[in-house]
Amino acid sequence: MPRIFSGLVAGNLVLVVAAAALGFVDPAPTPDRHVLLAVVALLFTCLIQVLAFTYLIVTGKVIAQAVHLGHLDPGLLAQAKDFKRRLLRTLGLLVLAVVIVTATGAAAWRSGDSHTYHLPATLLFLTAHIWACVRQWEVVAHNARLLQATLDAYNERRHALRSG
Repeated sequence: MPRIFSGLVAGNLVLVVAAAALGFVDPAPTPDRHVLLAVVALLFTCLIQVLAFTYLIVTGKVIAQAVHLGHLDPGLLAQAKDFKRRLLRTLGLLVLAVVIVTATGAAAWRSGDSHTYHLPATLLFLTAHIWACVRQWEVVAHNARLLQATLDAYNERRHALRSG
C-alpha cells in the first residue's frame, strides 16, 4: 500500500500544483479551468483520504483477528489503533484546509478578488497538503510493516501448533 499511496499522492500533488498555477496565471482567461481543476484536485484529495483510512481500518481488523486467533501480543492492536489516530489527526487537518481553500475560492470566484483571502488559503493548503501526505505516508508504511510482522508471527504460531 505505501507505493500505491505514494503514486496517488504524487498524482494528486500534480493536480493541486496545476490548479494553483492556473490560479496564478492571468485570471481573466482561465478562471473556469482553474475552478474545474481545483474541484477535481480537492475531490481526489478527499478520495485518497478515504482510501488511506479504509486501508487502516481493514488492516486493523486483520491484525485484530491474527492477534486473537494466534494469541499474539495485544500490543500489536495498540500500535494499529495508534496509527489510525495519527492518520485521523492529519486527515482532519487536511479536510480543514480543503474547506478553507474551497470557501475562500468560492468567495474569490464570486467577487473576483482572490488576493485577500484565497491566496493565503492556497498557500496554507499547499503546506498542509504536503505535510499531511508525508506524515500519512509514514503511518501507512509503518502500518504495512506492522501488518506483515503480525501475519508472519501468526503463521509461525499456526505452523508451530500444527507441527507440535
